[in-house]
Amino acid sequence: MIDVVKDVRERFDFSAYMILSAWEYEPDGMINERTIRDFTDSERAYLAIFEKLRDTVDAIPASLIEAAEECYAALGPVGYEEAMIANVQAIGSQTPPKDATEFLTTFDASLRPAGLVFAAEHAAHQPQR
Repeated sequence: MIDVVKDVRERFDFSAYMILSAWEYEPDGMINERTIRDFTDSERAYLAIFEKLRDTVDAIPASLIEAAEECYAALGPVGYEEAMIANVQAIGSQTPPKDATEFLTTFDASLRPAGLVFAAEHAAHQPQR
């Protein structure tokens, strides 16, 4: 089974790291090591979002963690990974979640309309033959 708290914390931490490790590239594709690059306002905002998400992971309610674990069980490792990646990447194209709980709530809700989780939950509650 997946450790949801550890998983989302690492995803948010990695996203923040990717922003921090941004480099300025010269037109020929080589890194210009003489250039000291400051972050743009947009990068600072994204960094703050991912740091806040990472720092609020421990406040995720147990029921929401269980729902995410059920999503993992229903989708399998590959399906869960693809869904989680899509939801993390969507943070930049929509109103960002205010905390990790809101992120996981949105993640769970994004899977339900497609029937992905419902079908697996339904199958899990059917009598074994």
